[in-house]
Amino acid sequence: MLTLLSIQTTEGWIDVMWNMVDSVGQYQQPQTYNNEIYIIFCMFIMIFITLLFLNLFVGVVIETFNKEKEALSLNSLLRTIERKWIDVQIMTYQAKPIVKTNLTGSCVRDFMIKIALHPAFD
Repeated sequence: MLTLLSIQTTEGWIDVMWNMVDSVGQYQQPQTYNNEIYIIFCMFIMIFITLLFLNLFVGVVIETFNKEKEALSLNSLLRTIERKWIDVQIMTYQAKPIVKTNLTGSCVRDFMIKIALHPAFD
């Protein structure tokens, strides 16, 4: 756990990596560049742990920011029915009327109106 903490804080992780590369086994003398695959392993662990904790930190900061923004927007003082009323008002302002055209009875003109109003014409 101490090794993972050392890697996570990015302080001295290179020393840990080189100790892993030189390791042979218990009660044996280290050999230089014995297991070079540990370089890739250690870098992968370094990137994974750092990004994981960075994402957790950023997630907590964003969640706290959103809570504070909601509290400061004064919407927290509204009752549930008042919020619903505001949502309905916003929906009515965003609604667009449907344009209905009446057919005139002329075959050519009605055909041209149908072509112009067809969604494929847009």
